[in-house]
Amino acid sequence: MAEGLGTFVEAVGGRVGQCDPLRLERAVACTLQALGSHLGGVPPALGDAIPAALQPEIERGEPHPRLGPAAFYLVLSNELGLRIGMALEIAQSTVTELAARLSGPARSQLRTLLPPAWAVFVQDPSPRAHGVHASASPQPGAGHSLATGRPGSTRPLADARPSSEHAESIASSDDPHGERLATAHGPGLRDPGRSLARGRPGSLHPLSRAG
Repeated sequence: MAEGLGTFVEAVGGRVGQCDPLRLERAVACTLQALGSHLGGVPPALGDAIPAALQPEIERGEPHPRLGPAAFYLVLSNELGLRIGMALEIAQSTVTELAARLSGPARSQLRTLLPPAWAVFVQDPSPRAHGVHASASPQPGAGHSLATGRPGSTRPLADARPSSEHAESIASSDDPHGERLATAHGPGLRDPGRSLARGRPGSLHPLSRAG
C-alpha cells in the first residue's frame, strides 16, 4: 500500500519528539515545498523514486524563491510559532525521511541537487536496515543502558546526524530572531482559511514572498 502524507508526517514526528500536530504537518509540508524550490519541482530523474503522496507539496515549491536553509528556518519559526531549534529539526528530519524512501542512485541524485546544509542529511541506510542484526547479548560497554556501560542518549537523532547547533549555528544564537526576514510575515496559524482541520494543508503563502 502506498504511503500517505500523514504517515510520512508521523515518521518525521517520531524523530523530533513532542510537537503540536498541526504545526508539525504544516512545517513538513512547507519543508517539502522549500525542497521543491531547489529541485525545480519534482525532477524527472526522481519522478519514479519520490513517493507519490509527497510530490504535490514538492511541486508547489517550484515557483518559490530559493531560500537558503538558515533563512528558511527563520521563516518557518516565525510563521508557525515554532522555536528555532524545533523548526530546524523538523526541516532536517523531513530531508532524512525523504532520503530514506529513495533508492541508492536516487539518494545520490537528491544529494547533489540540495544545498550542502541539507544534503548532509541525505543519508544512506545503516547496515542494520539491511538485515545485519546486533548480537542478542551485547558486550560490556556496547549497550544503551547503565547496566551495559553506555548511558548515552537513545534519541533517534542523537546518532543519526550532527547537532543542530553545529549544523547551522542558529540554535546557539542569543537572539535567533534578530535577523528575521522583514517580508516573512503573513497569515499564520490563526488564519481560519488555512487551517489543516478544514482540509487545506497547502502552501504557506508567506514563503513565496520571503525572498
